[in-house]
Amino acid sequence: RLAQLDAAVARSAAAAAGRNEDGPYVCGERLTIADLELHGVVRGLQDGSYCEGVPPALIDGAPRLVAIADAVAAHPRVAAYRRREAVERA
Repeated sequence: RLAQLDAAVARSAAAAAGRNEDGPYVCGERLTIADLELHGVVRGLQDGSYCEGVPPALIDGAPRLVAIADAVAAHPRVAAYRRREAVERA
């Protein structure tokens, strides 16, 4: 099912590309709440904190979802937020 979701996101991105909305996020060039939520789920699956008992390798079957999560993590405002959080936790 995860592969189906990944394929649906890829199809959606391809459709957006036809409307000049191609980009690294779910809806093209603009970061949205959907991207932030997806980032949390993907990272949680990768580190095992999202759902106990789900193997982290599961998300490897969804490269588009991982790419979106990577793009979110690289967004300057998201990266700045994560740096502040790391300092506060230290």
